[in-house]
Parts: sequence; structure tokens; C-alpha cells
Amino acid sequence: MDFLRMNITPYYDLPETDHSDVSFKRIPHATVGDQYGNEFFILLGHDAIRNFNKRTFSFVYTLTQDFLRNHWFSTPVGIYDGSTLLYKIDFTAKRKITEDLYQGAIFIQPDDYSIHKLEYSGSYLDSEKKKKEIFNIEIEYGHEPAVNSRMCLKYISFNNSFIVPDLSDKNFFKLLRTEWEQIGGPYADYHMHNMTIVAYFNRQIDPVSGRRIANYDLTIGDRKAKITSINVNGPNLYITVRDDKFQGQLDSCYLNVKNVKDINGNIIDKRRDLEFRQFRELFVQEYNKPLEFQNNCFMQAEPLEQNCISITKESGRFWMNTPFKAIEKQQDSQNH
Repeated sequence: MDFLRMNITPYYDLPETDHSDVSFKRIPHATVGDQYGNEFFILLGHDAIRNFNKRTFSFVYTLTQDFLRNHWFSTPVGIYDGSTLLYKIDFTAKRKITEDLYQGAIFIQPDDYSIHKLEYSGSYLDSEKKKKEIFNIEIEYGHEPAVNSRMCLKYISFNNSFIVPDLSDKNFFKLLRTEWEQIGGPYADYHMHNMTIVAYFNRQIDPVSGRRIANYDLTIGDRKAKITSINVNGPNLYITVRDDKFQGQLDSCYLNVKNVKDINGNIIDKRRDLEFRQFRELFVQEYNKPLEFQNNCFMQAEPLEQNCISITKESGRFWMNTPFKAIEKQQDSQNH
């Protein structure tokens, strides 16, 4: 079967967002650098075997320096990869460096101590104590049939969970509008200035977070107003400010609200979350001699679909973009 997909965004940016911590794509309990927006560069950066003397990912970090001291290891167990004997060693990250669960296995050939495979995954317990995977990495190297050949990459697979706000969610807790309590503005009554603004929300406001003055910034004209008191009444908020002579500036009034909740605990402007998994994979189909390119170029620090592709007469023998769609898998099986 084909994978279920949802077209959220062409790259990392979400439409109509401003890259804030709230609106930007988030990975729970982790951060993945965009490596200049190129998925291939992300894969290369997470190859801890090839980059044995460079910093890669938690908690392998630099393989030759940090891997051993950051993990507990099991007794090696002999297994066979075809006719090749390998030692499989399971490991778990030490609790002193992380409260989350990081574990995996490393496969080593005892004859020459070459690393053939590395499996590594991270997970955490959510608020309901359910195990949730953060990321999973698998890297495998192998020899060509030729004698004394060098170890070569066979595949690298890196997938992680991520969360984005549901832009179709229009029912989140939000501020609807603000207006002066006094019709005509605070100075409409010459003898009694009413410096109270009424903020209307779409849900009843939590009285505890709603009364905290630190949760609001009010700007009138080009000046920040001094809030003196706040009263909560159902879905309405009454904010009184100091009279700092705002005549002539009342047409511009902006209220910024943060950390306020409704009576059900929903945070202001927080849309419903959508959770997805993202897969990046590179499979080496064959190792070949240098090819003669009709049009060759170096990969640039740009998203792959905007990048250059080196073309040779042999290009038709290779395929890109896994996994195959269902119809492509059927055709491929028929051809073989």
C-alpha cells in the first residue's frame, strides 16, 4: 500500500506564519537543523559512521569521543549477515545525560572491527505516560565482492516525528475585538475620563491567568499604556490604563495577549496540533566506476527540487523518490 500523505508545505515554512516558536514546525524533545534546507545534506550530517570524527547527533555526538562514555553496552551476540559473522551490541544512553530513552544497536565484524550497521532511536513519555518516538536512524555499510574493497554506504534512513499547527482550526481561543468602554472614547465625557478598554474573547476567560497584568501589552498610538487594573467577566476583559493624555492617538490601539487561558485550559492563539512523521532515505543501488556526465554540477545549499541534477547516459537505470507508489511497485515486480 502507498503511504498516506498530506501536502502541508513545500519546505520547512508554513503558509501565513512568521517563524515564531508557536507557528513553526516543531520536533518534540529535539531540534534538527535545516542544513541550509537540503534533505540530502541532513542525511549526510547524520551519518555517524562516516563522520566518526565529527559531531553528528545526540547522544552519539562525535563517535570516537562521546559514544562509549554516553552509553551502557550489552554483551556482544554473534549473528550472520549472509555468510558474514557480525557481533551485535545493544546499547542505551546513560540516565545522567538524558531522561528520555535513547537506544540502539551496533554491528561490528570481528575480523577487522569494521562497523557494518548502526541503529539508533530516541523516544519520550508523553503526558499520558505513553511512549512516543522522537527519531529513528539506520545506517548500513558493506564491502563490494572484490577482495580488500573499502567499506561503502549501502543505505541511510532517518525519520522523525514533528508537529505543526492545524491551520484549518478556526475554533481556537482568541481575541475577537477591543473597544473603549465609553462610547466615543475615553475623553468623550469632558468631566469624567473613562480609561477602560473592553476586550472580547470567543470563550470564557480563566480568571487566574486573565487577571495577570504581565500577560498584556497595550499600545496606544506610539506609546505603551500603563495598565492599572484588570477585571474578568466571562468572555470579556476590562482593562483600565493610566490617563497619560492620549488625545489625538486613540485611532491606533493594539492589545497583545500572551499566556492567557480559557476556563478549559486552552492557551490563547494556540491551534490544534497535527503530528506527522518525516522520512529521509538514501539507498545506494550499485557502486560504479566514474561516469561520463553530459551535464554535471555540484549540489547547492538549496531544497532538492530546486537543485541541479547531474545527467549521464546511465541515468535511466537509477530511480529516485522512495517509497514507490503502489502502481510503480506493481510495475517494478512485473519487470523482474
